[in-house]
Amino acid sequence: MAERKIRKIIGTGGIGKGLFFLSRENEVLGRNESRMAELSDAKDYCKLHIVFHYLSSLLAPDIEVIPVGKVGRDENGALCKVQMKNAGMNTDWIEETSEHPTMLSICIQYPDKSGCNITSDNSACQEVDSKYILKTVKGLEVDEDTVVVALPEVSLESRIELLRYGKKQGAFCAASCQTAEIREFVKLKGPGMCDLIALNQEETAALAGMRAVTDLNGAKAAADKILKEYPHLYLWLTVGAEGSLLAAHKKMIAYPALPGIKVKNTGGAGDASLAGLLTGFCLGLPLWEEQGDGPKGYSAGELAVLLAGMSVESADSINMEINWEKIQGRAAMWKAGKRGEELIW
Repeated sequence: MAERKIRKIIGTGGIGKGLFFLSRENEVLGRNESRMAELSDAKDYCKLHIVFHYLSSLLAPDIEVIPVGKVGRDENGALCKVQMKNAGMNTDWIEETSEHPTMLSICIQYPDKSGCNITSDNSACQEVDSKYILKTVKGLEVDEDTVVVALPEVSLESRIELLRYGKKQGAFCAASCQTAEIREFVKLKGPGMCDLIALNQEETAALAGMRAVTDLNGAKAAADKILKEYPHLYLWLTVGAEGSLLAAHKKMIAYPALPGIKVKNTGGAGDASLAGLLTGFCLGLPLWEEQGDGPKGYSAGELAVLLAGMSVESADSINMEINWEKIQGRAAMWKAGKRGEELIW
């Protein structure tokens, strides 16, 4: 990644709350099935809130972290804004609206800790349209010292507008994209507007035109296909418990999952890993280990793995206890143990 002095991070995506239902069976819920499940007291959050919580907790106030979006004028919206502000974010660009409620998500989690989400599409987030994005970011002085982040749960058109504007202004542009949006994302030339794309295994398969990606070898094959089409990209590809793949400039490093993890909830792990990678970039950490340990003792890729692993140790989709002291402690344990198992292609 290019050497930059990052001053601010601006992003859009879902802001809202969620509910967790814990299924007693691993069998996937059928199309016409009704099932009893335990309502968990775990707290779930939407994508922009998750990613920007970690960015702000680890980077603010030295780097300004600015979420752009809308919430309803309701209890959930007020709570989200308070939590985001308490994490250090500048919430001045989160607008409250009476037209729609704050986004609500329902997660079904299976005993093996995998799960799926259903998220309301008639929420305040649907009001975050292209005009709103353009009007907002024009007042935020986006330039080459800015990171722009476009995340799901607001319209794809709005995120494309943010990426287009960010790229025009010279910002470093990062995005993730849901599986159902990949075809339209490509049609709108989204990958060409990005410097970094982060995807889970289903999303990776969709962008690569593959039937499935089930392991790190599959992620490597997918990355080969994607980078042949978009050689400028940095790719961060997660494959659940199998690990993650970081690819750029004809080089790839596959990371196994962080060892010694007691998994409580996998929700938000991919978002946490993206936040870790972006944090490393903003701090000027080396992308790869062999470039040197860097000022923190690890690379941006390793920081991504650390955050992903530590995030799943919380029942909530944001692990509010993660801070630099705990990250350094876990990194030291990793270096003394299994850190040397990365596979370099």
